[in-house]
Amino acid sequence: MKIAIVLPERLSYGGGAEAWVQRVSANLEEAGNSVTVLVPGKATRDDARSPAESDYYSRSYTLLNKLGLPGFFPPFIPYRREWDEFDLIYVTSIHPFRLFLRSRTRVILGAHDMFLSDRKVGIDSFQGFSRTLLNLSRPNVSIHTLCNPQSLRLSGTKKRVREIPNPIPREDVDPVVSSQFLVLCLGRVSKRKGGDVLMKLLGEFGTRPHLSLVVAGDVDPEFAAAIGRQTIPANVTFLGRVSEKKKYELLSRSCVLLHTSHRDSMPFVILEALSVGLPVVSSWPWTSSVYASEGITTASKDPKEMMSRIEDVYNVWAKSPADFLNRRLEVRRSALGRFSAVGILPRVRDLFTPATADL
Repeated sequence: MKIAIVLPERLSYGGGAEAWVQRVSANLEEAGNSVTVLVPGKATRDDARSPAESDYYSRSYTLLNKLGLPGFFPPFIPYRREWDEFDLIYVTSIHPFRLFLRSRTRVILGAHDMFLSDRKVGIDSFQGFSRTLLNLSRPNVSIHTLCNPQSLRLSGTKKRVREIPNPIPREDVDPVVSSQFLVLCLGRVSKRKGGDVLMKLLGEFGTRPHLSLVVAGDVDPEFAAAIGRQTIPANVTFLGRVSEKKKYELLSRSCVLLHTSHRDSMPFVILEALSVGLPVVSSWPWTSSVYASEGITTASKDPKEMMSRIEDVYNVWAKSPADFLNRRLEVRRSALGRFSAVGILPRVRDLFTPATADL
């Protein structure tokens, strides 16, 4: 089968949707399908990268790029008649209005950017418009959601919705007994990812020398400037972006993951944490309902409440690091039982079969 996967932004293989595309494309190609990834503008090339990439022109993407606002507003994915030459089109966005109203071929809309947000305006209102249009779309359009909260928001098209979560990226890294209580914040420090929440927490760590915070990820300029203006406690370290090897080394020896995002869909960073049994303290309100897994604690964005939840994990670790490790192994087993790629990738592959795609 000839499959096109369309992205609204350039491939970077740094985010969740890109990681999903890379993993799923390889799985589909192993099953004998031909997969082409379509991206706007000129993508960065890497001959070792699979699958094949092809460029398409998007006026909205070009305009947003010129204005320096890529990612600020979802680019409109155009409808291209030649795309109907594919047997199936998968789009990692629920916003391609013209595509899902006009396309004659089968279309699957992936809800990778259907964010669950604590904000009431902006992209959330835009998504409400998208969901209304989906009710008017052709019956050859089906929807792939990542979690139950997303599915509930698409109740008007529920007969065409398939809910399949993201798979755990790696399953071969073991947790270790740590002699230091390390809190890990992993990912870009940005407004969307709750950089403002993280900034408020820095002072709280300064009053708790028994805790150490490591922040691993790129820092957006506005937050880099804020960090430069304040005194960073000695037990807080900013590493910048780290390699995959270093990332999993940190996940293995840390004691809790700190997650402060304002809007997300099903972030891979939490799957990565659960894959090594790492407890998660998150201020994103949907974390527990999205993952429904052991080891997750949801807190408000109040710094003192978040630190209190981290201290709860610390007390368990301080009482017996060995028992804490056993607890991590239980969390890991539970997560692998629900999110293992062995169980999820065949379900994703089935999503692309003609009978399923015509739902």
